[in-house]
Amino acid sequence: MTGDQSNLSGVTHSILHGFNYSPLEVPFPGWIMYGAFLNERNSWWPYFNLWATCKSRVSTVLQESDFFADIAVMHPLADMWTIHGPQRDPFPSLHYPSYQYHVWEAIHQNGNSCDYISENIIQQSSFKKGNLVFNNRKYNTLMLLEVESMMPTTAETLVEFVKAGGKLIFVGKEPFYYEL
Repeated sequence: MTGDQSNLSGVTHSILHGFNYSPLEVPFPGWIMYGAFLNERNSWWPYFNLWATCKSRVSTVLQESDFFADIAVMHPLADMWTIHGPQRDPFPSLHYPSYQYHVWEAIHQNGNSCDYISENIIQQSSFKKGNLVFNNRKYNTLMLLEVESMMPTTAETLVEFVKAGGKLIFVGKEPFYYEL
């Protein structure tokens, strides 16, 4: 399940790490320092090679594929930093809005794909046949997740996107504050 979910989210090369291997002669629980318990005593061990082979094949196909997403999602990074301050590695724990990292999953489960984008990407984009175009990516729909503030250049670019036939969806709020 987790391996499938990582592929759906765009991961094309999985790396197994953080597990312990213990020889059979070492009594349970073995040499556990961190991570998972992995050896011939696991009930799924006989099937591990099948899973690893399948995962490798899926990774190969995905690495040789061109991904397609027709929806772009922008979360309110500036607003989040105003509320919570910068969130940094290794795992940001405060989110705004709280659902921001679950939106892609809902979009995928309803038959579409999406990419998260930033104000910088929006500002560098062009428009063609109702699409927001950035490098080799194009989006016909842009969702803003509870965005309250943005740079004036971004707002102007969004107006041009809509004039060119693009769809703009505001979730929860409409921007009302422009950063300088």
